[in-house]
Amino acid sequence: MKRHLLIVIFALIALSSVAQETNFSLRPAVKVEKSITEKFSLQLGHQTRYYTNLSEFERFSASLEGKYAISKNWDAGLAYVWLYKHAIDDDLYARRNRYYLYLKYKVDVANWNFSINEMFKSTFYNKTLENPSYTPKNVLLTKLEVAYKIKPISLTPYINGQLRCMVNHPDKNELNQYRWTLGAKYKINQLLGVGLYFEQRVDMNSDSPDKVNIIGAELKISI
Repeated sequence: MKRHLLIVIFALIALSSVAQETNFSLRPAVKVEKSITEKFSLQLGHQTRYYTNLSEFERFSASLEGKYAISKNWDAGLAYVWLYKHAIDDDLYARRNRYYLYLKYKVDVANWNFSINEMFKSTFYNKTLENPSYTPKNVLLTKLEVAYKIKPISLTPYINGQLRCMVNHPDKNELNQYRWTLGAKYKINQLLGVGLYFEQRVDMNSDSPDKVNIIGAELKISI
C-alpha cells in the first residue's frame, strides 16, 4: 500500500513539473524622476529582462510616466512604454507599444504604509511579425501592498500581492495570473535610492501554466 502511495505521489510530482514550466529572470532597471510642480512629476524608466535558465534576452523597455498627487492619499498616473520583445519560442524580435493608467490609494499608520493600486494596461502587438490572436490586449491589475519604514537606516521593506484580469479577450475574460513580491528600498541620499526584490508570477486558468521567479534591482535618481 505504501509503495503504491509513493508511486502515485511521484507521478503527481512528475505531472506537475511537466504541466508547469518555471523560468528564472533577472531584471535590472533605472528610473529618473523630476518634480515639475508640487503635485506633478515625470519619470523616465528603462528595464532589461534576461532569462538566466535559458540564457536568453527576454525584453528591453523604455517608459515615460506622469504622476499627479490628487490629495494626500490619492495618486493618479499615465504612461507610455516602448517594448522590444524577444519571443523565444518563435525566435523573433518585435516592437510593442503599451499604455497604462492607474489610480492609487495609500494611507500611513505610524511607520506602516498600506496601499491599493488599480491599473489598466493596454498593449499593442506587431500584427505582421507576431500574428497575435487579438490586439490590443487589455488587462486590469489590482495590487495590495504593505510597507514598513525603518527611519534610522532609511530602509523600507515591503510585500505585495497582485492579480491580473483580462478585460477584452474575444472568448472569455478571467483572472489569468497572480504575482507576489518581497523587497526593500534604500534611500542613499536626497538624489539616489536603490531597490532589490524577489517576485514570483504564476499563470492561472491555463492547461500549461508558466511560473517565473524574478530577481529585480532598481536604481532611482531624483533630479
